[in-house]
This record gives sequence, C-alpha cells and structure tokens, in this order.
Amino acid sequence: MKYQLLILGLLIATSCNKVKEDTPIEEDYESLFPDKGIEKPEIERGDMTIHLGNPEMTQENYVYPGVEFPYEAEKYNVILTCQFLEKNQDNGLISDENISSRYEIRYINEKKELITITTKRSQELEDAQIMKNGKELTVQFTVYSGHPLYLCVTGLGPRESSVKAKIKAVSTDDLITPPELQTELFQNNEGIDKLETPYCEYFILP
Repeated sequence: MKYQLLILGLLIATSCNKVKEDTPIEEDYESLFPDKGIEKPEIERGDMTIHLGNPEMTQENYVYPGVEFPYEAEKYNVILTCQFLEKNQDNGLISDENISSRYEIRYINEKKELITITTKRSQELEDAQIMKNGKELTVQFTVYSGHPLYLCVTGLGPRESSVKAKIKAVSTDDLITPPELQTELFQNNEGIDKLETPYCEYFILP
C-alpha cells in the first residue's frame, strides 16, 4: 500500500510539473527590448594616410582624387606657402626677367581644380600664378571633408637653385589637426637640370 501511494504521488508531481512547463509565460517584450530605431553604422573619418602622387600629372590626365563622405562635413582652412631661390655668382638674387628656373608647384583648390604655380610663364601655363625670386607666395582657401590635401613640386633650374613648398589644413573648430605636407628641393647638378627627386604627395581630409 505504501508503494502504491508513493507511485501515485510521483505521478501527480510529474503531471503538475508538465503543466507548468507547457504553460506559456507572458513576457513584456516592449519593456525588455525597447524599439531604438535603426542604428546607424559607425563611419570612420579616415586615418589621413599619405599617398604618393604622380609628379608627371598634367591637366590632360588629371582625375580628382577626393571622396564624398556620408556624414556631416568638417570645414578646413587651407594655407599653401612656396618660394624659390636662384642666385648669381655673387650670391645675389637674379632678377625675375633673367631667371632660368622652371619650377612648378601644384595643388588642388576649393573648386577641385589642379592649379599650377610656376617661376616663369609659358604657353602651356598661360594662366599659372607666378612666383617671384626669393619672395614667399601664400595661397589660402576653404575646403570640406573628403577634399585631398595635395602638393606636388617638380621642374628644373640651374645649379644651386632651390624650391620649397608647404601646405596645411586647419579645421575651423580646432578639433582635427591634419599633418602638413612640405618639401625643400635643391638642384646640384652642373648646368640647368631637372630635380632628381620631385615631390608629390596627398591625403584625404577627414
């Protein structure tokens, strides 16, 4: 009799547990998982990796290397400074009318155009801005995220002549400090010759 009662008790307990397990539990999913809307993916603002450009690039084969970023654009003030030196045997500056240097500095302006600054005007560069021997030239303009900060220095000149250029961008809110691109090149071969290692680099502003 005791065994019969024990078996009957186990059956009743098992039956109760089964009912509890099969009974659906009502959960308030709205409070547990509130609707936050579609989460926007994080967009990297760029690591400002510096790339090598083509120093032989001209207006004919120029392709704008900038990008469009899918977020609110940062605003930058860009400053370009450049200068060249060509001296005579007495270490004095040669007059601009008598220089033989043909140095060229290229950058990309706010209109996405490839602009050339040169030491002497030519038929190919009728609209180019002209540098004065020994005088620093400054160009300033405003661009936005995705614009390439681009600097290219090429050309030729007599022995011991030199050319230097620097371009930098400063965000208007001072929160981003991009690196500067700069170079100073010398022509040390006899006679008038090309720069042995022309400079051409760029990166995308974040």
